[in-house]
Amino acid sequence: ILLFDEPTVGLDPSSVVEFQDLLRDRLAREKGKTIFFSTHNLYEAQRICDRIAILDRGKITACGTPDNIRYMMFDERILEITLISAVYNNECQKMIDELEKMKGIHGVTPEVKPDGSFQGISIRFDRNMDLSNILGIITKNRLKIKTINTYEPTLEDAFIAITGQHRQPIRRLR
Repeated sequence: ILLFDEPTVGLDPSSVVEFQDLLRDRLAREKGKTIFFSTHNLYEAQRICDRIAILDRGKITACGTPDNIRYMMFDERILEITLISAVYNNECQKMIDELEKMKGIHGVTPEVKPDGSFQGISIRFDRNMDLSNILGIITKNRLKIKTINTYEPTLEDAFIAITGQHRQPIRRLR
C-alpha cells in the first residue's frame, strides 16, 4: 500500500504525466499496488483513479468511480454546434422549437449576434441520447456545421455541486 499526499504539486506538466503514468500503469496495474492518493487536483484524480472519495468537512460525502461521481449530480451533456454563414430567421426559430420538443432535450440556446448572424446552438441533452436526430434536424434546415463539441460534467463540477450546497458564507470577525 502506497500513500501519497499532493505528490504532483510543484512538478512541471511533463513530470506530472510521467508520475501519473508510473502510479497508474506500473505500480497499480502491473505491480498490483493499492495507492491512496490525496489531491485537490480533481482533473488529476479523474484521470488516474479507479475509485474516489470526496471529503467535505472531514466526512465522506461521495464515493465511487469518477464517472459515477460525475453523473451523481448531472445526468446530461452539452452539445455545442458552430454554424457557417447562417442568418437567424423564422425557419431557425422553428428548428429550435422542433429541437426543444425532442425527448431527451433539456434546453436549446441559440447564439445570435446583434447583426442577425446565427453563430451556433448549445443543446443540453440526456447523456445517453443518440445525437443523429439532432444533427438530422439541423442539416434538414440546410445549416452548415463548422464544429461540433460535446461537454460532459467534470469531477470538479460534481465536487462543487456535492460540497457547495453545504457552504456557509465567511463571517468577518469584529
